[in-house]
Amino acid sequence: MKLLEEGVPDGEAMDQVGAKRYCCRRMLMTHVDLIEKLLQYDPAERRLKAQ
Repeated sequence: MKLLEEGVPDGEAMDQVGAKRYCCRRMLMTHVDLIEKLLQYDPAERRLKAQ
């Protein structure tokens, strides 16, 4: 992230961190942080409502 904030192009930044293979690059480019959304759902609460 620091490299991108400094204005380094995406491809060059991935080269610098060692992501040379296209599969690694894909994972870095398409990652979406979903933890905040997932924390909103509680499976135990869902079971209680079903009873």
